[in-house]
Amino acid sequence: MSSFLPATPSTSTTAAAPARWLSADHRRSGLGLPPRWSVVFIKNKLMHGKILSVHCKNDRGRDFGVSKVPPLQLRKLITFRSTPNEAIHYRCRFAKDNLHLILDVYRRSLDKTVTMSCYDLAICTWIAKEDGMYFKKGIDEIFAMRWKH
Repeated sequence: MSSFLPATPSTSTTAAAPARWLSADHRRSGLGLPPRWSVVFIKNKLMHGKILSVHCKNDRGRDFGVSKVPPLQLRKLITFRSTPNEAIHYRCRFAKDNLHLILDVYRRSLDKTVTMSCYDLAICTWIAKEDGMYFKKGIDEIFAMRWKH
């Protein structure tokens, strides 16, 4: 057991509340922690007015369909709720001209494996540029992957 989590419930009203009073989502977490919202965005910074094509799916078989992101627009890709002990994986295929790439845009595993994706962030932004995809971390834009033929 982690050193920061007590073995017995704290004096929190949530931990002390009978299970029947908590929502099903709240009870499902197993730790008594409420689910939280996460949002993944994409920004199209491609040059010369190029439109970015995006197709996202999750590990549970949900297909979010294909969408087109106009130049210089910030578009919400995915919004979801999760609990702290829930593994989540969202993957998107991005395309421009005759180039494409497939990227894990949000991935959280139960073994705490961290990859170049939005690991456990409430708000996450990816940026499409001429040379590839970037991950926005604070004010920095970190290169993630090149376009492929």
